[in-house]
Order: sequence, then C-alpha cells, then structure tokens
Amino acid sequence: YIQAGTVFYPFSNQYYRTLFNLNPEIEKRVNIKKRMLGNDYIGIHIRRSDNLMSVKYSPDELFITEIEKILSQNPHTKFYLATDSEETKAKFITQFGEDTIFCSRNPATRTTLNGIKDATEELFILAGAKKILGSYYSSFSESASIIGNAPLVQVSSKN
Repeated sequence: YIQAGTVFYPFSNQYYRTLFNLNPEIEKRVNIKKRMLGNDYIGIHIRRSDNLMSVKYSPDELFITEIEKILSQNPHTKFYLATDSEETKAKFITQFGEDTIFCSRNPATRTTLNGIKDATEELFILAGAKKILGSYYSSFSESASIIGNAPLVQVSSKN
C-alpha cells in the first residue's frame, strides 16, 4: 500500500488506465447511470471535507459560474456531480434542479465498503463525461480525467 499526493513513478496515461478493472456489480451501476445521462453530460467533481486546498481555491461559486455559462450555450446539458459534501449536493440541486444535476443519493463516506463502492462508481461516471470540471489539488478529478481520457478543466481561483 502506497499513499502519496504526488507521482512517485513515471507512467503513461495508457498504463494508468490498465490499473483499474471494475467488478460486474459496479460496472452495471456505472453503465445504468451513464445511459441515463446520455453521451454529452459534463462531470463535476467538487472536493470538500479534508482537502483544504480544494475548499480554498475551488469554491462552489466558481463551479456555479461555469455551469451557468455552459447552460447559457446549451440549456439541456446534464451534469453529474461527484462530491463528498451533502451540503454541496443540496445546494446545486436546489439551484439547478434534478433534471440538470445528477448525483449519488448516498452520503459520501470512505470508511465503509458501500462508501468505497459509491466512490468508485462516481469516479467511472466522471470518467465517462465529455468534459470534467474538477477541483484544484484533487487527484480524484485527475484520475477520472485520465481513466476516461476526458478533458479536465480545473475550476480554480489560482488560474
């Protein structure tokens, strides 16, 4: 087991993609959600809880501005929101509606088997998006982008 916030060994994106194989249960859950979203959805990853850099440099307001910009060009765009904050989920659903913002109804947790399965499902749903709006300083956003070869736009006040 190795835990690191930086790359400790050089590898290609293609090699990285080979490291992940979904079990049939999670793959089925991912495919059901992706079919519901269609081919042109945008993934959003908003990291909260213990990632202080993401909280500081990728506030909700920046994501809201990006979503509003996209919806002004295509009002039928669907978004999949992956976040570890129930407050953020509620805020975005209230602001944009359940027909626009889709997300897991389960509370985010890293300490249970179901929580880990839900996070894996979210990672691969994000990976299937045509574009990902991701949090600053988040390897989860970056991993989804690499796995799905989806362009990552880091939503950050540091840009």
